[in-house]
Amino acid sequence: MRRLYLFSKMRIAIISLQLHTNCGGVLQAYALQTVLQRLGHTVEILQKDEILPVPRGMRALWKCLSRGLRNLAGQDVEVHRERRINREFPTVGREYLEFFDKYLNIRYISSFDEITPLDYDAFVVGSDQVWRPRYNPDLFHSYLDFTRGWKVGRIAFSVSFGTSAWEYSVRDTREASKLVAVFDALSFREESGCVNCRMHFGRDAEHIQDPTLLLSAEDYLELVRRAGLQSTSPGGVYEYFLDRLPSDPRGRGPVEARIQEGPEKWIQHIIGAERIVTDSFHVCVFSILFHKNFIVERNESRGFARIEDLLRTFGLQEQMGAGESTDWAEVDARLRSCREKGMNFLRSNL
Repeated sequence: MRRLYLFSKMRIAIISLQLHTNCGGVLQAYALQTVLQRLGHTVEILQKDEILPVPRGMRALWKCLSRGLRNLAGQDVEVHRERRINREFPTVGREYLEFFDKYLNIRYISSFDEITPLDYDAFVVGSDQVWRPRYNPDLFHSYLDFTRGWKVGRIAFSVSFGTSAWEYSVRDTREASKLVAVFDALSFREESGCVNCRMHFGRDAEHIQDPTLLLSAEDYLELVRRAGLQSTSPGGVYEYFLDRLPSDPRGRGPVEARIQEGPEKWIQHIIGAERIVTDSFHVCVFSILFHKNFIVERNESRGFARIEDLLRTFGLQEQMGAGESTDWAEVDARLRSCREKGMNFLRSNL
C-alpha cells in the first residue's frame, strides 16, 4: 500500500547499524544515501552519538556484575569496554570520521525520542545485518517502533537477518511481526530473509541485493582519487578476515597502534590486489565490482548465508569465488539486472 505525497521529492531518514570502523557497513550507508539523493530526495542517516551504547541503570549494574564474575572465573573480560571504545574512537577511527564528514549526511541523536512525526516523510531501514538481534542493541528501533501511529512511509531496503537460522525469541518475533505489518514495502538482501519473513512475520518480500551494488566501480574509484590515492595495481594477495584483522580497533594495547585505515584505502587494497582471500561479505561485493579473482573461506559465526546468496546470484557459488575462468560479461549482465531491480524497488515505493 503505497502512500501518496504532495511532493515527489521527500525528506528521508536512513536507519542502519551504528557506523564505526567497518568499511562494508560505512559504504553500504554511503551507497544508499547517494542513490536516494540522485533520485532527488533529501536524506539523513540517523546515528546515536555513542559509537557503542554505554549500559545505564540496572543494565549497567548487571553488565558490571556479570563481567566481574567472568573475570573471577578466569576469563579475561573488560568491565568498562563500551566507555573505552567511545573514548578511543576519535583516534582509532580518525579516517572514518573524516569520511563521515566529507560524504555522509548524518544526524546524531542521543535518543530516538528526539525524532518527531514532522521531521521526515519516509524512513528507509537498511541495509546490512540491521535485523540481526546479536548485532543490533536497538533492534526494535530498526523496525521503526518509535513511529507508531505516524503517517510516514516505511521501507525496508535490502535488510538482513544475517543468517538463515532464526535467532529471535518467541516474544521478539511477536513484537517484530506487529511492527513489520505496517511497513509499505519489504526487501531482503538474502533469499533466506524473504523465506523467514514469510514464515515468521506473514509478509511477502522482494529479494534485493546490497546497496553497494547500486553504484558502479567508477563511483568508488572516484573516492580513491579524491583521497589522493593511487588506483594502480601493485599485485600480490590481499587477505581480509573479519576475526583476524592485523590491528583490532576494539583490542588492547597502544591506541596509536590500532588506527584503522579508512574506506578509501580499503577500496584501494581491493583494486590493487592480484588475488583476494576473505570471509567478508563486502570484500566479495567489491571483488565482483572490480573483477578481481577471489576465494571465500567460510565463517559461520559471521553469517555465511549472505555470502552464499551473493555468490549464487552471480553464478560463482561452485568455485566459492572468481578465477581465471570467470565469465565477467555474464557477471556484469547479472549485476545490471540487480541494479535495475533495486532502483525500481526504490522508485516504486518512495
